[in-house]
Amino acid sequence: MQLSARNQWPGRVEEITDGVVTSEVEVALDGGQRVVATVTTDSVRRLALAAGSPLVVLVKASSVILSAGRPGRISARNQLEGHVTRVERGAVQAVVTLETVGGQEVTATLTLGSLDALGLAEGSAATALFKASHVILAAD
Repeated sequence: MQLSARNQWPGRVEEITDGVVTSEVEVALDGGQRVVATVTTDSVRRLALAAGSPLVVLVKASSVILSAGRPGRISARNQLEGHVTRVERGAVQAVVTLETVGGQEVTATLTLGSLDALGLAEGSAATALFKASHVILAAD
């Protein structure tokens, strides 16, 4: 199956905190970093997720926010630090790719104004941020 989500990282379920409607799933990515997803409790059951379950974490590039360097205090649970490896400028938006400390490639789209305001360029330290509710989990 091909997916349009550019960010696809393999990992394993570390912990699940069940709720009545939604559950929190903590995932250890293959590179060692952790990602938290909030999904419906029904999805946890339907995907048969349990500690140790292999899965793929998906995040659309448009859901990723970038910070130059480390961000201050922020509500986004997922913060993957790294450095910029590629910047592709378009007419209105740019596509920025980071390599994280854990070796994952993270792609984000942002406006040219934001790119210029942040001063991001190849080699720049940056952090990819995304909310737990923007994470999609895929399991076989």
